[in-house]
Amino acid sequence: MATQEQSGPARLVERGGWIAPLLVGIVLRLLFVWKNEMDGGDWVSRTQTAVAFVRGNMSIWARTPWPEGNYLLPAIPLSLGGDPYWSVRAFCAAFSALAIPVLFVLGRQFGGRRGGLLAAWTLALLPFHIYISGNGPMTEGPFLLFVVAAIAAAIQWTEQPAKTQWLILSALGVAGAEAFRFDGVFVGASIGVLALFVKDDQDFVIKRPRILAAIAAFGVISLVYPIALVISWKAIWGDPLYMVKYAEENTTQFFESGGHQRWSRWFYTVYSLGFWPFAGPVFALTPLVWCASWLGVWRGRDRLRTWILILPLAVLTLFYLRAALSHTLLNQIRYVTALSVPLLGAFWLAFAGLAEKKRRVALGAVLASMVLFQVIPIDVAFHDRGVASRQLSTFALIRPRQHVAKDVVTWINGQASAEQKVVFTPHVNGAWLTLANSGSIAHIRRLNIYRTPNLVHDRAGLVAAMTDSLRSADWIVSSGGTNTEGLRDGLVTELMLPVRRGAGDGLAWNGIPMRLVQDFGAMRVYKVEHGADASVAAPSSTGGSDKR
Repeated sequence: MATQEQSGPARLVERGGWIAPLLVGIVLRLLFVWKNEMDGGDWVSRTQTAVAFVRGNMSIWARTPWPEGNYLLPAIPLSLGGDPYWSVRAFCAAFSALAIPVLFVLGRQFGGRRGGLLAAWTLALLPFHIYISGNGPMTEGPFLLFVVAAIAAAIQWTEQPAKTQWLILSALGVAGAEAFRFDGVFVGASIGVLALFVKDDQDFVIKRPRILAAIAAFGVISLVYPIALVISWKAIWGDPLYMVKYAEENTTQFFESGGHQRWSRWFYTVYSLGFWPFAGPVFALTPLVWCASWLGVWRGRDRLRTWILILPLAVLTLFYLRAALSHTLLNQIRYVTALSVPLLGAFWLAFAGLAEKKRRVALGAVLASMVLFQVIPIDVAFHDRGVASRQLSTFALIRPRQHVAKDVVTWINGQASAEQKVVFTPHVNGAWLTLANSGSIAHIRRLNIYRTPNLVHDRAGLVAAMTDSLRSADWIVSSGGTNTEGLRDGLVTELMLPVRRGAGDGLAWNGIPMRLVQDFGAMRVYKVEHGADASVAAPSSTGGSDKR
């Protein structure tokens, strides 16, 4: 019997079911939240919006550039008295980990109990999913959870068409996905079309009035949220597609007459269509896991079940490719996650035909490659590898100089008064939400660099904007000079590099007198000396090099 061939650890893993990988996954994600401060990003503004919503200072319905789920999710721990940094990140990490038992169900549908266990444990240990889960209220974790739930429920319904409650659950999964990304409608459309072709032993099930009504209900549930948004956008903004156009405008403003201000169109298109889609399977699943998952899809015997898995992912892929070609979407590695992780449902089928010993060896090699592939982003995080460091180090689970931003806040809180203005230059990395919500300083800010009509600064424009803002600051926090704004601005090194003035320790930058008071390595703190002599010639060039 198969159970006699299993080793003790294998039997223990199988008895644990989906609970064991879920608990391990939650622990790993909470450890990541604790040890990795994360960079500032969309999750910062979403959390700040959630704070304002919980305090009753603003309404979010039809007024936010992202679907409301991105703001309601962090609002849950905030409404329970949690802080905007640790509690929000921990809650979002645990919520995203719920994809583990849902993927167990999907894997079991394709490969039985072993298939479910393999899918669940792979996701629990997947470095990239740990990263997106611990990155605060970002879209990818919850979107992925609801996409997998919608697909798994739809497949369950095809096996038992008379149990229409599974189709309703699938519709609720689609609605959940839409609450975090508008393109969740493509998932619902794909499943809805395939539902028309479901058969049982007799004929197409759509010919039965009860099942036809359930399919219609699926469509209504899937569309009620986007239709309500369209009506609200029309009522509030006078345009039924206002937020969609707003989001596209924010992207296309990086271009002038169809071309990026600092990059040629062909280069940016190759970058969008080549680098990130390639990086998706490489860093989301790693090549061996990704190829094995596709092999499992190909070996799947139930064609309808396989189509329900891959059609929504294929339609989303086409949408992202179209958006990249038209430059209405800045392709990023996280968008590809939803197109890769559900494939783990068929992961087991790639090994099902092998003898037990060969299967263990193959599975061990593939899963080891998944963990070892994290070496690449970790390496570029600790060593400057040029463009690779700037684009890939973000996805390292272990990075140098974590919690520097928190140390800077602690130090500033002990030195600056609440009336003083603290400004952080654009190259300062770290979760500056920690800074913005420190509570002790009312005027702590991060310099807003986007002031040009197309939102892209050249070197001179950024320096001018920085000089204007920093002149009124009392404290300035700059980076250690190794961070970047990437393709958006192409400015590789910190621009605020002051020069010595006089014989003492005084410094000046573009006529602003200052003094370096604390060097944290990754960040430096300067005290602006208003009224001091800054007569030394300010540097005409700000140091660093253009990324051209």
